[in-house]
Amino acid sequence: MSWNDLPPELRLPIIQIVAASDGSIASYAAVDKEWQNAIEAVTFRSLKITLTSVSEFTKHFSHQARRQCFLKHLHLCVNMQVARLLDTEEWEYVMTEDITGATKDFSKLVSLAFASLEQWDAVEVLRRPDGGLDLELSVFSDAYSTVDSVRDNISENFGRRIFHPLFRSNIGLWDGFDYFSGSKDAIRLGRGGLPVVEVITKFSVLRRSICNISQKTILHIFASLPNLARVHIEPGHGDDHILRQGTDIDLAHFLPMWPTSIKCIQIIRHYEGHVYHRRPHGSEFAHLGATVAAHSFPLQELAACHLIEADDFFEEAKRLQIIQPRLWGNLLFLTLTSELILRAMPGKRDIQEDAHKNQLLNLLLQKAGESAKFMPVLRMMEIFNGEQMETLNEDEIEVYNNDPNAATFRYAVENGKATVSWAGTWPFQLDSHVRLAWEEVAQQGNLELQILPEEIEPIIYD
Repeated sequence: MSWNDLPPELRLPIIQIVAASDGSIASYAAVDKEWQNAIEAVTFRSLKITLTSVSEFTKHFSHQARRQCFLKHLHLCVNMQVARLLDTEEWEYVMTEDITGATKDFSKLVSLAFASLEQWDAVEVLRRPDGGLDLELSVFSDAYSTVDSVRDNISENFGRRIFHPLFRSNIGLWDGFDYFSGSKDAIRLGRGGLPVVEVITKFSVLRRSICNISQKTILHIFASLPNLARVHIEPGHGDDHILRQGTDIDLAHFLPMWPTSIKCIQIIRHYEGHVYHRRPHGSEFAHLGATVAAHSFPLQELAACHLIEADDFFEEAKRLQIIQPRLWGNLLFLTLTSELILRAMPGKRDIQEDAHKNQLLNLLLQKAGESAKFMPVLRMMEIFNGEQMETLNEDEIEVYNNDPNAATFRYAVENGKATVSWAGTWPFQLDSHVRLAWEEVAQQGNLELQILPEEIEPIIYD
């Protein structure tokens, strides 16, 4: 039996499997249309575009609806030149190109890419079940192969970590920049001045970006994405309370202006290095939690991890329900983090203090249940937290070693059954008020609640 004797439904996956495992097969796309379609469906699935390659990208995809449908992830990257100077005691970093130049490059790249994407066949791209494009923005440097290699060269001395200046910068669109537009039609420009792009349905800024994208710029980009449905952002500066405060204040200001087309928001903050910092206190951080809660009603999915305190979210939810009861009618998944979980971790406290911390955590989980009564289609709620082995005390002065600890409270509905569970590195007893609140949640959905046995996970050392 020859190759041509095989049915097309067998030839196509064979070519795609080989293409996914061997990049050199791309040259065989010229064999015929069948090979071209099969190979390009793999090789064009995800592309990284820089300012030097954006024109080539435009050439390959303009008026090519078939290729446009293949592309699922477009990563726009701005390259920064970073020099590294070695001091006798610690690493220090300087930029060989100032942030002004980077901002102009970023503006030009985004503008050119949007001018190209504006011309795409949105009807053809979006009509497919997996249709739509994930747009990722990032800043990187050729000086380092990965972002982790940059962070590995940051001083690990607690309390005086040295960040590259870019880590402390927010890059954004240049004010007054003359944006490119393929149509040159003012009606086709969003409120932020960029061309309107209908094929983008997801927006991402991942941890691998060495600096944040400004919230004002994100808003301007969103204004040009009428079909945007999903947002995934991993903001930096988790270890620096001052920088984190500025980022969170901006987010609290601009989040209410995000388009209502967004149905899924995932904002996940990571902590760099080996230091766990407890949640900063202050009205501005509680305000962000309240803002997220107030604007979560249209969502189907919300994950705000190490961004807000779960207690702030549920307190605002309670306040809003008192003012005017309202349902989270579409919310399926909710994931939050809480400092109260770590506070309830057994430690060097007396029994009375341990009991008080456990009471606060039970109160949080009861508030979560009370809020869940207004989430009729909820399928899963998770509240979790964890810390690494080296931590600072509450005054952030003395360094001491702890075992790694983590725990998760989970409410889940699956196969017509509702369950509540606690899984962690230490035992915790859900009190009767928590159990009653979640039983009422399950009863509203005509479900019987099952309280699963505690899962105590062993601590595994590498």
